[in-house]
This record gives sequence, structure tokens and C-alpha cells, in this order.
Amino acid sequence: MGLLASDIQQVKQIVEYVEFFKSRIEPWLTPGGRNPELSNKDINSFHDALKAIVKDTSGGNLDLKARLIHKTGKEEIRSEFSVTSDQARIIDVNITKEKIERRISDQEIHKQVFMTLHQASLDEARAGKSAGEKGIIATISDRPLRLVYASDLAGQLIKSELRGTTNPLKKAFLIDVNVEYINGTPHAYRVLNVHSIEEIE
Repeated sequence: MGLLASDIQQVKQIVEYVEFFKSRIEPWLTPGGRNPELSNKDINSFHDALKAIVKDTSGGNLDLKARLIHKTGKEEIRSEFSVTSDQARIIDVNITKEKIERRISDQEIHKQVFMTLHQASLDEARAGKSAGEKGIIATISDRPLRLVYASDLAGQLIKSELRGTTNPLKKAFLIDVNVEYINGTPHAYRVLNVHSIEEIE
């Protein structure tokens, strides 16, 4: 007897899930393995999924199988993936190190880079707060990102240019900046120091 369309679709979905899980876990199976394609949220989810087997000292496995059971009782394996407790410990070490590496890279500091303003605001600058400006640092990203000032002095130096008589959007600011990332994408610039300001054509 043939399979119903709904049965075929369910099996397909389970196969896709097993293959998805397998493709995401495999890069961590070798010592030093990393998985840069995944977001931080996804990494945490996979890490949580493996915690139980990492703690299992009895040699248990994490087994995923997409099985098709025919009415005759015959079992057909369409896709399967297994992680042993030893492999899970390798994965655990790799994920833990990758999370640390990502936190370090998420606090990346660039020294003496030129920034131009894309958006200006006369709101008061306060350390640790966004004051309405957006800047472009071409060596980091073409996108204008919001500015946060790490100190009152850094904010005051840029704000003084906004209140001047010349166009602040036609100036280049030589700064030290901490790039804040979300899921590997630059999200904001934390201005640490302002070294100099130059007029641009």
C-alpha cells in the first residue's frame, strides 16, 4: 500500500531536521572546529541541547533518526545522526572556546580610523548614551551606525564641531573606536578618543 501525501510530507520534514542538525554539529566534531555561520543564539541552543550527553558518564549517545515504518512493520531509515558522549565533550570544548572568541571579537577596538558623520544631532552628549549621531567608518562598514560616547570628553569634542559654523558632515574625525556587534554584524560605534578633525572636500 502506498503512503499518503501527509505521511510523505512528515517524513520529509523529519529528514530535513536531522540533516539540519547534522550539518550544524559536524564542524565542531574535530578538535579546534568552529562554526562561523551560526548566530550566537543558535550556538547557545545547540550547546544546551548537548549538555545532558556531555554529563553522561555511562557512554550514552544522542541519536537522531528519521524512520519510516510501513504497515507491514518494515522499518526504513531515511536519515540518521549520532553523537557519542566523547564526541559531545569535544563539541562542548569547541563551542565554549568559540563563544569566548566571539565575545572578544564583539569588543573589537580600532585605533586611529577616520569617521565621517552621516547624521548629526544637537542633543547633549552623555557618556555611555547614544546622542543621535550616526557615523560611517568605511574601513569597517559602509553602513551608518549610531554613535555612543565612551567619555564626556569624546562626546564634547564631536558636539563642539556640530555647533560650529562649518558643515560637520564635511569633516573627518580621526578616532579610536570600539565596534559593538550583534550576531557578527557591526551594530554601533563606541567612540573612545578623538585625535583630530580634518576638513574634507
